[in-house]
Amino acid sequence: MEKYGFVYIWRDSKRKMFYIGSHWGTEDDGYVCSSNRMRNVYKRRPQDFKRRIITRVYTNRKELLEIEEKWLQKIKVKSRYYNIKYNTSFSPSIEYSKILTTEERKEKFGFWKGKSSPLKGKKLSNEHIEKMRKANLGKKYSAEVNSKKGREPWNKGKDLKELGYDMSGCGWNKGKKLGPRTEEVKRIVGEKNKINMKRLWENPEYRKHMSEVHRKN
Repeated sequence: MEKYGFVYIWRDSKRKMFYIGSHWGTEDDGYVCSSNRMRNVYKRRPQDFKRRIITRVYTNRKELLEIEEKWLQKIKVKSRYYNIKYNTSFSPSIEYSKILTTEERKEKFGFWKGKSSPLKGKKLSNEHIEKMRKANLGKKYSAEVNSKKGREPWNKGKDLKELGYDMSGCGWNKGKKLGPRTEEVKRIVGEKNKINMKRLWENPEYRKHMSEVHRKN
């Protein structure tokens, strides 16, 4: 079959989003689109997408692109479209991950309810760790980050007992290898932590320190 051009629109029934594009070929040649953003979502759930042909062009590709751009210029609510650019002229590529919606991020990176990171529970090889170490060598941090890294802790050199901490029972497990905590131990530790945090917030110096931290962040 002889090739021709057509402008199409994809509809995502799940998100109620659209994508407008053009193609020079045939309608049944398996072409989806040229957008990585749109194509990645389509690959994950093609059952939610339906394509409609807006117009067909039998003359040349130049006219096809001109007609496509006319349709792109008609888009008013850009947040409802997977399109990243709205003209057919060449422009530097945009890092589309910066404009992904929350739902797209969940689908792309797998952080949604019921599923965990693919690295969870896996032990990194020494080779992998070395690569990560080399990748971070020579990295420069902003002045703000460096100032936070060099900040002294508010309680440095102070006696925790004087700050109201309940230190009873501390140090009994030093040097010991412990098994999993029982529910009773978890309950006791949790109650003690609540008491200690309450006493900390009663300390004006601690409150002042925390207010400064939140103000800087």
